[in-house]
Amino acid sequence: MNLNTFINENYPQVIKTPFKVHSYIIDTIINIDISKQNLIDVCDILTSNNINYNIIFGTLLGIYRNGNLIEHDTDIDIAMKYSDSNNMIKLIPLFENIGFKVLRYQGNQVFSIGRNGDYVDFYFFSNYNNRLKCAQYELQHADFNDNNTITLDDNIYKTINDPESFFLKYYGSDWKTPIKNLHASVKNGNR
Repeated sequence: MNLNTFINENYPQVIKTPFKVHSYIIDTIINIDISKQNLIDVCDILTSNNINYNIIFGTLLGIYRNGNLIEHDTDIDIAMKYSDSNNMIKLIPLFENIGFKVLRYQGNQVFSIGRNGDYVDFYFFSNYNNRLKCAQYELQHADFNDNNTITLDDNIYKTINDPESFFLKYYGSDWKTPIKNLHASVKNGNR
C-alpha cells in the first residue's frame, strides 16, 4: 500500500478539509518552545527509522540566520525524497503515539502533522531532470547524500548542502534581513 491509498482509507478528512479536522489554523504564528520540541521529536523518529531528511525553508532560514526559529514563522519545514514517502505509513503510528495528529495530505507533495497547536510540514521531492522537485522548489540529489548539518540548542539536524544559494533563490538577496510574511518562492529571487 502506498501513502496516497493509506491516507485516503484512514484519514480522508485531511484531504477534504486540511487543518480543520483538529482545529489547527494554517499560518498561525508558532510557539517557539512547542515547535522546537516538535522538531526534536519528529527528527528523532526520522533518524531512528533511517529516513533521510533535510530541514528546509523558514525553519532552516531561522536557524541559519538567527540561531533560532523565526518568531513569526508558522510551521516547521522538512524535506524528504518522494521515494521515502511510503515510509510515512509506518511512521504515522509513531508520531500519533507521542501526540501528533495527521492534519493534511496534498497529492504526494505535502504531508502535515500537528501537536500542541503547532504543525510540521513534510515536503516530498521527486526526481525531475537530474534534480529533485516539489512544486516550484528544487534540490540537488547531493542535498540528501552528504552530511551537512545545522545545530539548534545542541540538537543536530540534517540540512541541504548550500543554504545561502537556496536562500538567494527562494528568499532574495536580502535574505539576511527578517521580513514578516515572506514565504519561499522562486519569485523572490528577482527581488
